[in-house]
Amino acid sequence: MRAVVHIITKFEGVTGGGVQRAILLGKMLARHARVKLWSTHVPHPDVLKQANVTTIEPLRLQFPRSGTFVVVGSYVHVGRWIRWARPQRKIVILNTEAPDEARRLCGALAATGGPHCDIVYADEELRDGIGIPGTVQLSPIDIERFRPAGRPAGAGFTVGRMSRDYRYKFHETGPDLFRRMAGCGMTVRIMGGTCLAGELQGVESVALKPTGAESAVDFLHSLDCLLYRTRSDWYETFGRVVFEAMACGLPVICGARGGYAKYIKHGVNGYLFDDDDEAAKILLRLRDDARLRADIGRNARGTVERMYGPQFEEEIARYYVPR
Repeated sequence: MRAVVHIITKFEGVTGGGVQRAILLGKMLARHARVKLWSTHVPHPDVLKQANVTTIEPLRLQFPRSGTFVVVGSYVHVGRWIRWARPQRKIVILNTEAPDEARRLCGALAATGGPHCDIVYADEELRDGIGIPGTVQLSPIDIERFRPAGRPAGAGFTVGRMSRDYRYKFHETGPDLFRRMAGCGMTVRIMGGTCLAGELQGVESVALKPTGAESAVDFLHSLDCLLYRTRSDWYETFGRVVFEAMACGLPVICGARGGYAKYIKHGVNGYLFDDDDEAAKILLRLRDDARLRADIGRNARGTVERMYGPQFEEEIARYYVPR
C-alpha cells in the first residue's frame, strides 16, 4: 500500500508563496505517494482551478486521518479535530518570519501528543531567527512551466515586478526608483502594485496591475528583467518570483538582503544591490546591452535547472514519503 501524505494550509488565494508551495509539493509527491490537499478555510476559486482541495469540516467528520501531516505556513490554525486524526508523522513548513506564530503552531501540534513535529524552513536565517531546530529546503518551482520565451525585436525595454499587493512588499524608496526608470525611457510593469497608486499617480510609463491580473508566466514573458526589493524591515525568506523569473531566462536585479541572495552570483546569473543608484546603473547597462541580458538570462536559467534537477525531487520524496 502506498504511503499517504496530507498537505494542510489555508488555500485562501492562489498567488501566495505558501499556497504555491503546497500545490507544487503535492504534485511532486503524488508521483511517490497518495497525496491529499486539505484547506482549513473554504478554498479560493482560483485554487480549485489548479488543484483538488478538500475543506476540513470537523462536524461532518471530514478531516485527514493517519499518514504524514504536512502543515504549510505559520498562520495555519489546526483545530481540535487533530486529536482524533492520529498522524504517524507531523511536519510544519515555515516560509515567513513570524516567530510567535511559528511557536504557537508547533506548540499546538505538540500538545496533541503522538510523534515529534519536524520543522522545514525556507532558509537558514529564518531557522536561526525562530530558534527551533529544523531542516532547510528549497520551495518547489515548476521550471517546465516557467521557461524562456524570447522578446520580440523592437519591443522596447521593460522592467517588471510581481508580488502580493501589499506596501511592505516594496522598499520604502521603490516608487522613487520606478519614477527614475520611467524617466530614462523604460517601461515599468508591476503586478501586485495597486498599493502604490497614490505614490505613482501620473507616471505614464508605470503600469500598476492587481495581483493575478494575468498569469505569472505571461507576465514574466512580457519583461526584459525583474527588479525585486522589499521593505527594509521585511525579510524575504525565499522569493519565489525571483526564481520563476530566472527560470524564464530573465536577468534579476534584487535587493541584497533575502533568502534568494545565496543563489545569485552578482554579474553572472543576476545582480544584487544595496541602494537605488546602484540599481539604476545596473538597469541602464542592461537596457543598452542586449547581449549582456541574454548572457545573464542564460546563466540564470542554468542555475535553476541545477537547483531543480532530478536530484531535487528524489531528496524531497525521501524526506516526506516513508520507505
